[in-house]
Amino acid sequence: MTEVIDSDRWAGGLESMIPEAIGRRVADLSGATCLTQAQEDAHVTLFIEVLQMDVTGGDARLRLRCRIEWNGRSAGHELEHESRSPLAGPTAADFVSAQSLNMDKAASILSVAIAEKK
Repeated sequence: MTEVIDSDRWAGGLESMIPEAIGRRVADLSGATCLTQAQEDAHVTLFIEVLQMDVTGGDARLRLRCRIEWNGRSAGHELEHESRSPLAGPTAADFVSAQSLNMDKAASILSVAIAEKK
């Protein structure tokens, strides 16, 4: 069993690194240009909050809350997403691999949501 304890984190910036990685994957999937500053012309802003990242029942689980805003409007599309991927083994590398799959699943869902609202 893999156990990740918050106080033993080897990467302190996971809260920002995970949304950034998912955002880049969404940009890849959607063909959008990824910028760190809002444009004046038509643009999409994606907010991602990591709610949970853990191991449960032999699966790596990733829960996210996301908000998509179009052209700076605060009334956007909100969704929560949970992905689970089976762990191949008990190592940290297995956990990272499974969570990478979860991040890809989340990026796919978000890129579809963005495409549907265009």
